[in-house]
Amino acid sequence: MGGWRAGGSAGEAREGRSLHAGAWGPVRARLRAALGRAATMGRVLRLLWRVGSRPMAALTALTLVSSLQPFGDVLLLKGLINACWRLLAVRAHPFAPVLGWLGLLLGLRAAGSVLGVLQPLTQTDLANRVALGLGEEVLGKAQRVPAERFEEPEFHNALWRANYGVQTSFVQVFTTAVGMVGSAVTLVSLGGLLVAIRWVIPALLLATMVPNLTLTARLDRLLWRLRSWSAPEFRRTWYLNMLFNDRQAAKELRLFGLAPHLLREWGERDVALRRRILRVEDRLHAAGVLGTAVAAAGFGGAYWLLLSAAVGGRITIGGFGSAVAAVQGVGLAFQGVLGGWRAIGESLLYVSDVQAFLDAPDEPEPPAGAPPMPAVPSVIETEGLRFAYPGGGLVLRGIDLRVAPGEKIAVVGENGAGKSTLVKLLLGLYRPTGGGVRVAGRDLWSYARSSRRAAATAVFQQYQRYPLTARENVGVGRVERLRDGGALAVAARLGGAAFLEDLPRGLDTLLQKELEGGVDLSGGQWQRVATARAIFRTLAAAPDDAGAAPGAWLLALDEPTAALDPVAEAEVFARFQEMAGGRTAIMVSHRLGSARLADRILVLEGGRIVEAGSHAELLARGGVYARMFAMQAEWYA
Repeated sequence: MGGWRAGGSAGEAREGRSLHAGAWGPVRARLRAALGRAATMGRVLRLLWRVGSRPMAALTALTLVSSLQPFGDVLLLKGLINACWRLLAVRAHPFAPVLGWLGLLLGLRAAGSVLGVLQPLTQTDLANRVALGLGEEVLGKAQRVPAERFEEPEFHNALWRANYGVQTSFVQVFTTAVGMVGSAVTLVSLGGLLVAIRWVIPALLLATMVPNLTLTARLDRLLWRLRSWSAPEFRRTWYLNMLFNDRQAAKELRLFGLAPHLLREWGERDVALRRRILRVEDRLHAAGVLGTAVAAAGFGGAYWLLLSAAVGGRITIGGFGSAVAAVQGVGLAFQGVLGGWRAIGESLLYVSDVQAFLDAPDEPEPPAGAPPMPAVPSVIETEGLRFAYPGGGLVLRGIDLRVAPGEKIAVVGENGAGKSTLVKLLLGLYRPTGGGVRVAGRDLWSYARSSRRAAATAVFQQYQRYPLTARENVGVGRVERLRDGGALAVAARLGGAAFLEDLPRGLDTLLQKELEGGVDLSGGQWQRVATARAIFRTLAAAPDDAGAAPGAWLLALDEPTAALDPVAEAEVFARFQEMAGGRTAIMVSHRLGSARLADRILVLEGGRIVEAGSHAELLARGGVYARMFAMQAEWYA
């Protein structure tokens, strides 16, 4: 019995501690949430101050000054009503006090109107600065994360949420916070007048307005979660929407009769998303109606108490009129404070999406004092090189390779063999999952980033068509030399894009049909422009341009002739040696005829190098390359 009682006592003690912890658990959770919200708010203010300190200061001052207007209105209204009452009660009473009070009231209202015009102008200025400054931070962050992240759908969802948060929430957080401070100033000043009459009046107003805040705050959080979870669906509907505005897609939409099907899919997805959001918003509206009804009862009670005070002779007729106005002002101020608190809570949820994106780890920086990449062709080596895309299996399964300075390598193989992935790793765009890449005996990622990137250039299979001029489309290969007409002409000739000089405005012609004065290019012409862009990056700067980076010495060509006709393809192959010069060149191609130009051919299969050698050596071996070449030769024969 004693043992049982002792055990029971211990159990009761544990239960008591558990109940005690349970009782304080919600309090601690709220405290942590409040501290987290305060920390987030502090960071928001620091970010905003960095991009828009002047409009922030101006908006704060304007809001605080305007928050005192209701207090002045009430005092002046009281004086005006009492002056009018005395004028009516005593005919001989002078009229001048009425005019004085009226003039002061109208002057205060005029000043309030001026403030009302300046505030939205200042807020717009701040919003523009934030959209530009923080929007640039988000876009810059997207370029600092590891390139592999762009292969992850969740990264694109996070980027979408961050852009949404910048556009909708940052300025709203600040303006709402400043408005809350202004409302608090109004609340204290007007509330003091009401407390002097009867303290229960502001207490009644507060008690009947708080429930609405609690309910709507919960629904706001639910709405944020819904929008966050629905980011993939939002992006998909946006992509479908863009298809109907894309000039390239217009041909297939009409030819294949896709418009009805895509419109139906877009409509179904859009309607489903909107229905989910509308269900929450309907609950918000219902809560608002209920909260308004409760608040109206509080206002009714306040007016009754004021009327009782006036009838009982405790306040003058002017005091009654000004107190009625004060009740309205206090109600609006309560709504400003409580509604502002709710709005800040909602906006901070979206701000947290921006912060989470900006806090994501950047691409690892090389160590301090990292040496520059060699400015001349150097030995490139890989050992046990492996790579897997996020969420996927291994694409490269142990690549051992040595590329001599100035050597020309062709990489061939079936689709999915890992050819383009190998190129991205050799260029330093992706980090290996296993093994490594060394240049001149050092790990590729140990070199200074700027020199590492300056040493390489590429023509990718999916090259970019910039809606810019021809000069810029070639010159983006090295933007600091956009005005170097001689180098641009050389790059255009070597890349087969000399036709750019014959455009209506030469190199200054816009390469975007949808823009005024713009022209369109064929797929083959665009590929030549992309090739010229990569070559422009390899050209050394003029001797007098000491600040320019040296020309790139590692040239990667990923399907450089995929969009060219046979004649143009033969021209590119004929210029291949001239294009590459003494540089190291790595070319990926499905057309094995081009591989014969390389010093060495690598055959990839299943993420491994299964054959390596010259064209003649591989044909003599009679292996994978020989079979692939024979199959293609049949078509050409």
